[in-house]
Amino acid sequence: MLMGLGYGCSSVIYRTAAADLFAGRHFVKVFGLIGVGFGLGASLGSAMAGVAFAHFQPYRPAFYLTIGLMLASIVGIWIAAPRTARRAVETLASTPAPRPAR
Repeated sequence: MLMGLGYGCSSVIYRTAAADLFAGRHFVKVFGLIGVGFGLGASLGSAMAGVAFAHFQPYRPAFYLTIGLMLASIVGIWIAAPRTARRAVETLASTPAPRPAR
């Protein structure tokens, strides 16, 4: 149950972080590349863990590699993060419509 909740929440965090870091007209391209990275990691990760197990026997090296890649991801996002807060942009949808005069 906890894994499902954590995994479900993580998809929101990835989208929000990508939108904050790469806002603009190229966001869709960047988010597509993020999706390709997730797909490659999901498809190759278990196969690579199996190869590591066949070579080293315990899964410990695969776990260490996973932890290292996760730390590299955290550092990469921290380096790419903007150093100032962005101002919220008001849109027409966020401002209330004017009331007609009676």
